[in-house]
Amino acid sequence: MFQLLPFLSYAVAMTFSPGPNNLMSMFNSGRDGYVRTLGFMAGIFTGFFFIMLFSAYLNLALYTYIPQITSIMKYIGAAYLLYLAWKVSGIRFGGKASDKVEEESSGTVNSFRVGMTMQLVNVKVILYGLTILSGFVIPYYRGPVRLTLFSVLLASFSFLSINSWALFGSLFRKIISRHKRFFNLLMSVLLLYSALAVSHVI
Repeated sequence: MFQLLPFLSYAVAMTFSPGPNNLMSMFNSGRDGYVRTLGFMAGIFTGFFFIMLFSAYLNLALYTYIPQITSIMKYIGAAYLLYLAWKVSGIRFGGKASDKVEEESSGTVNSFRVGMTMQLVNVKVILYGLTILSGFVIPYYRGPVRLTLFSVLLASFSFLSINSWALFGSLFRKIISRHKRFFNLLMSVLLLYSALAVSHVI
């Protein structure tokens, strides 16, 4: 019998906890505004959906190879998070960034493409898809329509989560704009922490 409550509990705990998607949504919304962050969040939703669908159909086939996949993906994911942390900080190798450079870096991390690409190397999302679908869905539902619906449902949970974090960033936008450098560095440090955690350095 399908275990609805444990399924929902796991989904909420994993999607609403701090992570790259939520942190970047809050960062982009706090700096650029909620409306300008919708494209980025749509990219997250799209990428998240395809990862869930991919996990659903290849779950059983990949089960044997999960350790190998994890070891490869965690380093790719960590490298991408380090790249995002660098972009968010606004710091260049020549020194501190000017306001113009910060504006240029803004567009590069707040787009549909970046939102979707993040999911393809987001180890947390990939492992989440593999575990929740293998533990709660695949044993009971294997038809293509139902697997697609579950993928949409899980992506919708993610969309609700990033919207919540983005609205938080938008509400405090004035405060964030007054302390832009500090906020950028704080988000960069949190992304750096996520990268180190993903690669099991800490």
